[in-house]
Amino acid sequence: MKMKVLIGAGLLITAAAAYAVYDAAQLGQDVPAVAGINSSPKPAQVTGDIAKPEELVLAQADFGADVPAELEIQPTDVVLGDADAPVTIVEYASMSCSHCADFHNDIFPQIKQNYIETGKVKFVLRDLPWDNIAMGVSKIARCAPKEQFYPLITAFMRTQSKWIKSMDPLGDLKQVARLAGLDGTAVDRCIKDAALHEQIVASKNTAQKLGVRGTPTFFINGEMLGGVRNYSEIKSILDVALMRVTTAS
Repeated sequence: MKMKVLIGAGLLITAAAAYAVYDAAQLGQDVPAVAGINSSPKPAQVTGDIAKPEELVLAQADFGADVPAELEIQPTDVVLGDADAPVTIVEYASMSCSHCADFHNDIFPQIKQNYIETGKVKFVLRDLPWDNIAMGVSKIARCAPKEQFYPLITAFMRTQSKWIKSMDPLGDLKQVARLAGLDGTAVDRCIKDAALHEQIVASKNTAQKLGVRGTPTFFINGEMLGGVRNYSEIKSILDVALMRVTTAS
């Protein structure tokens, strides 16, 4: 299966300031069980420069061709938007990734308004935690009722700068979780849920199989897109994807 990294003409899609990178060894390790988020190490800092990929002309993208089975909607996915929308965005994110928070806080609301709520795009967020805090937050979000999943993700992303630096991150996360009707006892039970832990580890392993090397990473109708820097870039790519789907139908 050939995966293509997409880029608009003249637009670089990866940059050190907008992409958190994993090394292969880290992706291959099992995430330790989160018994207490407060003892979890803080996220690792990204060091070094990220190689810039050769620019590709966006018009050469073949959206929707040879989509890997791993990118089809899975039973564990929570779909935002019309299930029959012609374009699918799958995002792999770590809840402690500041670049992921930037995307969800600054760019995603525009995508939601202009593409998801209009029935053009459906969106799926998948877990790729790179530290124990991110694993814990992913678990809490997955324990919420499905209709509260994305509102809770939004709340966690908006408050990330607070709880990521907190001396009591678990206490802060419990405060946010109350917005979805989860009390402290429910959060503790969720964090210790072994089956949910394995589900998130499986998501992490799938990301590795797909060649994901950093967060956020997006797949638009099966095509990989990493490190989106602004709304106009992803808008251009979505418009091309929609055009291709319309032309093919």
